[in-house]
Amino acid sequence: MGYLGRTRQQLAHANSELDKVRKEAAGYRTGTRGRVTRELSAMLGEPVADDAEPPSFDDLKPRLETALTATRAKDDRIRSLNLDLHLERAFSRHGAKGDVTRAFLDAQGHTKRLQALDPEREDFQAAIDDAVGEVLVGAPELRGSSSPARTSAPFRPPVPREQLSRADLKFLSPDEVVKAREAGLLDDVLGGPQGRR
Repeated sequence: MGYLGRTRQQLAHANSELDKVRKEAAGYRTGTRGRVTRELSAMLGEPVADDAEPPSFDDLKPRLETALTATRAKDDRIRSLNLDLHLERAFSRHGAKGDVTRAFLDAQGHTKRLQALDPEREDFQAAIDDAVGEVLVGAPELRGSSSPARTSAPFRPPVPREQLSRADLKFLSPDEVVKAREAGLLDDVLGGPQGRR
């Protein structure tokens, strides 16, 4: 056997070893991928038996996207409820009328800024208190009214006038809220005509 024959044998042997290594590496990749998709499937609530074929990542992807979307929605809901709770506490501390003060917070852009804050921050409640305090400085009529003073003047029944409810405020723009307040359409919500300028 000449030089060329030995070289062919060595080349065939090297190719054979290379095929073995490739198959072994593919087995590791497939095994690892199978283990990962098996674990992901179990996390999604659908465990796969050891003797069953593991799902492919493409099979799991829509379920993962659905789970992530649901988780994000829950996180957003928790964040919103957390903000609502802290706002209610701030309204109570400042003696503010909740729904109307919330409309002013929305109109002045405070709500969006507060929603972007992390509720886990130590100064989260302080930031909310500052925003409510700022709104109340600009619109002191948003504070709850004390009981009306007694007078000896004869009672006159009020002139009936269309009033907007707290629910109506959700559909008004900030300018419409101000105009409604000036027109006296929010007297019931604000606790009487003393809220107007």
